[in-house]
Amino acid sequence: MDIKLKYVALGASWLKSCGCWSLVAFCALLNGGCGGGFPPKGLHSATVEVHEIAVQKKNVCRNQSIGLVQGMFQVAGTDGIAVVGWKESCLLRFFDNAAVCERTSVIPPVSLHGSFLSGGYMQADFDNNGEFERIRPLGETGFKLEKIDGAEIAQIQLNQDYWFKPKVTWSQPHYLLVSTDGALLVFDNHLKEIRNLQTPGIKAPLHISDGAPLDIAGKGPFVSVYGGRGGWHRTILFIHSSDGRVIYKEVLIDDFIAVCPLPGKDGAYRFLLGGRGQVFEYSFLDSSEKRPMP
Repeated sequence: MDIKLKYVALGASWLKSCGCWSLVAFCALLNGGCGGGFPPKGLHSATVEVHEIAVQKKNVCRNQSIGLVQGMFQVAGTDGIAVVGWKESCLLRFFDNAAVCERTSVIPPVSLHGSFLSGGYMQADFDNNGEFERIRPLGETGFKLEKIDGAEIAQIQLNQDYWFKPKVTWSQPHYLLVSTDGALLVFDNHLKEIRNLQTPGIKAPLHISDGAPLDIAGKGPFVSVYGGRGGWHRTILFIHSSDGRVIYKEVLIDDFIAVCPLPGKDGAYRFLLGGRGQVFEYSFLDSSEKRPMP
């Protein structure tokens, strides 16, 4: 089955036209406030739909001045997490049982630590060597990874339709996330598929916003967040176990488009979820995980 990769060649978008795309798709791409309407049945209220694990959740940063969190990453050489907001940024640090996020302008360029869009390309430092590589569409049947000079590193053709731009994670190493109807495909920094995670209830216009494995090897639990049309202001959070099962699914009110893995603590997996002027910390034990936790 051929992929129908659709993008609007406008500014920094990555949707390839397949005959009848409208402004709604472009608005959804930008995670903006347009693309209105009401969320579908099942997304009207906050709820936890799947809870095979005991999840602890706490707010570790509440600061409306930062705006919607775009991404988060560990700042090299420090114990801080850069929280990059739409308006401002802050450096989040944990002290015993407290967390402090102090406003800062001394944050490395986002382009060196995560993905961003440039023309028809998605660009990031996939090999973490200080040099950019980029992802771009390959005809209408796939996409490829190449160096800035155009030299090809890898390419891939998929056998599943997907309608929204892939997502390059801010976490290191970088992963490429592709959302299809009912599944999330996870590729490493050489476009090798390493996970195929079922996402019940996910179909267009719901699309992947961010995700990350919660262990260094990429084989442990995996967290991901999905959004829909901009006007819905709803997020679906999934946690998959190391063996690929959905062990947690939560519907959140408002937009949450950024996750960041944290080092494990007391045998638990941890990650941050960034939203509009706030950051939550989640922690849990994965009973299906047999290896020592990070």
